[in-house]
Amino acid sequence: MGKWQGAWLLAKYELRRSKKGYFMSAIFLIYLLIFLLPLIYNALSRKANDDGVYEVTYWTIDFIYICLLSIIGLFIGKLYMNYWKNDPLGKKLALWRTLPITSEHVVYGKLIQTTIGVFLCQIPFYSAFYFMIYYSDLAVSLDAFIFFFCLWLTISFLILFFVIYLELVKPGKIYSIIYFSYMLIIMIAIATYSFFARNSLVLLSLQQFEEGNYSWLIVAVVVTAAVYIVGLRFTVKQLDNRDYFG
Repeated sequence: MGKWQGAWLLAKYELRRSKKGYFMSAIFLIYLLIFLLPLIYNALSRKANDDGVYEVTYWTIDFIYICLLSIIGLFIGKLYMNYWKNDPLGKKLALWRTLPITSEHVVYGKLIQTTIGVFLCQIPFYSAFYFMIYYSDLAVSLDAFIFFFCLWLTISFLILFFVIYLELVKPGKIYSIIYFSYMLIIMIAIATYSFFARNSLVLLSLQQFEEGNYSWLIVAVVVTAAVYIVGLRFTVKQLDNRDYFG
């Protein structure tokens, strides 16, 4: 069986099992948008008071985008609820490797599954996002918003690659430790940036696209493409050498 044929069969199998999880993820994002849009509105219209509210607003916006939106493609069901204790994915991978399923099938199947999941979750989110902006008095053009969507979708895939790598290659406890450490570091970094720069990376990127500066998107696409080109092969090799019972 070819690499992509086997990967697609695995992806279809996982997607069928995860339909409810993706649906709930999309609903969660729309629900999240109800709280996110007023923050963006206040920040863009400069209605916040100059007493530290800016920093909290900016931090919240960036945290939602960088941490929550980037991993929403993995919110696919009960599999991740007891990852620390039981490592259910590791056990499933060990079972798969006793079958005629190669590491390439597993890695590229996960890539297909996650890509579809990200689009299923984020397209409704950004569609509702632009719909709400369109009927507000925020001056955000459609072309700027499209580039904005492409940028943060690209960043989502960049972060998701590292999460997928950890998920496939590392045991459940190590995965959980590294993942939550990443979340903590990102929270601290965002808070530091918001406090000293008094700005939001998310809103700054939107402003850049409004001004016709597309360098952020170009850099993000080049970096993400390079990571996937090199990283997918590296992940396959690491998965070949993984000890599922250690």
